[in-house]
Parts: sequence; structure tokens; C-alpha cells
Amino acid sequence: MKHLPVPEIVRSGFDSSFDPPLSVLCIQWSPTLSEITRNWSLPDGVSFRSGLPSRFGYSIQRSSADFFSVTILWDRMKLHWNHLDRHDLMECDLGMILTAIGVDLWNLLDSLTDSEELLIPRAA
Repeated sequence: MKHLPVPEIVRSGFDSSFDPPLSVLCIQWSPTLSEITRNWSLPDGVSFRSGLPSRFGYSIQRSSADFFSVTILWDRMKLHWNHLDRHDLMECDLGMILTAIGVDLWNLLDSLTDSEELLIPRAA
């Protein structure tokens, strides 16, 4: 699975268990995709077996010239990396999820300036 169809964003909100609170989307995938379980690959060799996230949030901050601090919420799983390079981010499955919700990871990384943070947009 290289590409995902655009899901329905049911609602958005914030998860206050993060500091600062993390913007989170509640996502509804097509019924066929909702039943699929697969191995997901994230940076630093993190991999896990799961379905598509029904609750997803992320924050990406540039920490230096081409390194980023990344926080991800995938359903109830919380992940954080302090120092990932562009290659780490582009080679994992994060881009596939972001593309499905309308975010181009490459352009996102290019658009961040030092200490600028990108939060997910709110549902319409």
C-alpha cells in the first residue's frame, strides 16, 4: 500500500496530555481500509502492526538546518523524536498518512523555519 484514499475527517480537537496540547484529527477511513492491519514503519526503526489511525495528530518543529523534532499521536500511541533528519522522515510511512489528509511532507519540511512549528489543520 503506497497511496491511501482521502479519508473523512470526522472532527478535530486537542489532546491536552501533550505540552503544549497537540491538535488531533478523528479520521474515518473507507470500510474496506478500516479492516486492514499491516506493519507500519516510522523513524529510528520503530515499527508496529496496526490498522489505519482513527485518531491522529502530529507536530513537526525544525531543530536545526535539516533536523526536526517530531511528535506523533496514532490512536493511543504517543511517539516523539528530538533529532530526525529529512531522510528519516521521507523514508517512513508518515508521509503516506499525511498525504491522505492533504499534507505534502516534503513541502511541509521545506516550509518550516527555525523553531517554527506546524500543527495539523482543523476540520472544516
